[in-house]
Amino acid sequence: NIDLIMPEVTAAAIYIMRNPFDVAVSYARHANIPIDTMIDRMCDPINCGVSKEKILEAVGRWDNHIQSWTKAPGLPHHVMRYEDMVANPKTAYRNMLNFLQVPIQNKILRKALEETSFKAMQKQEEKLGFKEKPAEANKFFVSGKAGGWVDVLTQVQVARILNEFEATIEEYFPEIGEQARTFIS
Repeated sequence: NIDLIMPEVTAAAIYIMRNPFDVAVSYARHANIPIDTMIDRMCDPINCGVSKEKILEAVGRWDNHIQSWTKAPGLPHHVMRYEDMVANPKTAYRNMLNFLQVPIQNKILRKALEETSFKAMQKQEEKLGFKEKPAEANKFFVSGKAGGWVDVLTQVQVARILNEFEATIEEYFPEIGEQARTFIS
């Protein structure tokens, strides 16, 4: 119950979330560990990581992490779902700019979206590298696909994730919860 980001010195937060099924696949690849081990970490309330700079990163459970940001008292926040950012980036970023009360300049927004598209980031990584890429990984920007979990996770893994995080999935990803229930039936 200790605020790591203190609301009294924080104007607002932009919280980007991704469904736990895709998180398990993507983060396991990033951490170079088996998916089942990543699911264990996602379910661990004291899950922590350490950055290259030796900075402790308190992550906790996937659902607790979301709740800690989205339910933080006194902290205005804007939630962005990764899936919405992939499906309709223009709308997702317009909504964020509106939240921040930043006037929208269509030409600048269009250029920003083009230069930060997944394909553009892949090209930039090929050309210049990417600091966040783990040493053992070939590349950081692999697919960027939303919903890729259906091609990777087993029914047992999907059932475990759904069972662990069902309330939060229903709150923020009801359509993906339904997809997961169909997947395991």
